[in-house]
Parts: sequence; structure tokens; C-alpha cells
Amino acid sequence: MLIDELSKLTDINVTEMNGNPSPDGAENKRLAIRMNGITLVDGNETNKLEVVQGNASDGMYSIRWQKTKDTFLPTGGQLKAELDLRDGNGMNDSYQGVPYYIAQLNKFAQTFAMAFNEGILAGETAVTKSYPGHAGGYLPNGVTTGIRFFSYDKASSADLKADMAANSIESVYQKITAANISLSKDIEEDEKNIATASSAGGQDNAENIAKLVKLVKDSNMFNKGTPLDFYGSLVATLGTDSATAQRLSANANAMVKSINDRRLSVSGVEPNEETASMTLYQAAYRANSKMVSVWSDIYAKTIDMVHI
Repeated sequence: MLIDELSKLTDINVTEMNGNPSPDGAENKRLAIRMNGITLVDGNETNKLEVVQGNASDGMYSIRWQKTKDTFLPTGGQLKAELDLRDGNGMNDSYQGVPYYIAQLNKFAQTFAMAFNEGILAGETAVTKSYPGHAGGYLPNGVTTGIRFFSYDKASSADLKADMAANSIESVYQKITAANISLSKDIEEDEKNIATASSAGGQDNAENIAKLVKLVKDSNMFNKGTPLDFYGSLVATLGTDSATAQRLSANANAMVKSINDRRLSVSGVEPNEETASMTLYQAAYRANSKMVSVWSDIYAKTIDMVHI
């Protein structure tokens, strides 16, 4: 039963081995259990595993062999499934787990914010951009201040511009995530800072807003895809991954049930069959008891006849 429980956690290889005979001559067998070719248990000897915290910043834990300090990487079972889900980033044919979808959502937020703020689409630069973006627009009073509509953690446009001057536009937008994206402090505090016009003195000019509306429907924002296309693709990928996982789980459960049924056919108890056998044994016992009783009577009569 313990081996069964262990096999649910990870792939194991179990071998029954012959040891030295015991003093009374009986066979002395022992079990050797290996994982990834490394011995976990061999008779009374054990090779222990331990859980250790890796990067303190993310609070994640890993498993390693206590003696050698080598990382233990499960090749199957519940442990591998949970680690794949936790660590799978989809790179180099790895599983598309939580980090993969976090990265995709972050990419969505970063790309959308940079395109809306700066007017820079996929494959473009600040020099070749197709749109002025919110930062290139004008306020209704004709003033242009380079205000950014989106930011992270409500940072101001002045903070973003200073960071861009010290580094690069791309590096600044890499700091935006799906968790921290926000309106800039300028827009948050005063909606009059929304750059609606395309030129100075355009109180009745709403051309920049029209361009921004057109921008969010531009199929070039996400490498030939609109924001809606990108998000729809992400949801479809998640649905496909979920369906695949459920199918694999159903197939694995069917295989486990088949193997368990075969094992129980040898070692298990079938109630109906055992009840029939019990009835047969009881009938045989009563018949034997009756036979013994009859022979006892015959012996008794025979002995009485001899005495007479």
C-alpha cells in the first residue's frame, strides 16, 4: 500500500531482491525502490529527500537529495504535475503552466500600454511609429505635455519620461505587468489631462482620440493581431491546454483502473463467488458430519452385538 501511494507521487522502479538466507533457512527477500536511477530504499537502508527554499524573493521550494544536495526532478506523477503547473513557462517544449500565462498577460499589458501611450506598434520604433499616441496629442487648451495615459503603480508621466531619458522606452514598459498596470497619476487626478486634440488650439478637435480608438483596433499592434485577437488567442490556448489535460487524465485513470482490476482478479475477493463457495463448503461439512454420525452409530451397534 505504501508503494502504491509513492507511485502516485512520482515514477518509481521496484525490484524484489534475494538477500542472505535467515538462520532457519527461510528466504530473505528485500525491496529496492529507485527514482530516476537513484536508490530511495534498499531493504532497511534509505536515501532521504528534503524540501528547500530556492529563491527567497518568490518563496518557491524545490526537492533535493539530502546527502548529495542534487535537485530531484520527478519524471511523472502528482509531483511532476504540480511542479509543471507552477514552473512551466512554455519555453523549450516545457509545460505551459502559470508562469506562461502570467508572461502572456504581462505582454498584453506592456504592448497595449506602449502602443496607446507612444503610438508604437509591433516592429516599429519611436522614429517609424504610425500614430502619435496619447503622449503626442494635445489638451483641449492647446498644450502638449507628453502625458502618458497608462503607467504602473500610478506613476506620473514625469517619472516615466525621466526613466525613458535614462534608459529606453522599451525598458520602461517592461516594468508594466498585468498586476500593476494603472492610469498614470496625471490622468488619475484630472481627466482634463486626456490628450484629445491633434494640434494646438483645437478645443473642438477630437482627432487624436479618434486615432487612439482606431489604434486599439489596429491588427498590427500584436504582430498582425488586434488586442481582442491576442486576448482571444490566449483564452483559446488556455481552453485547449485544459481540454488536453482532462483527456490525458481520463486516459491515465482508465489505464490505472485496468491494471488495478487485473491485480484484484488475482488477489481480490469477489463477494458473490465467495458466498457460493461458502454455501458449498457448509453443505459438504454437514454431509461429512452426518457420515461421521452414521458411522458412530454403526460402531456403537456393532460393539453392543459383540457384548451380547
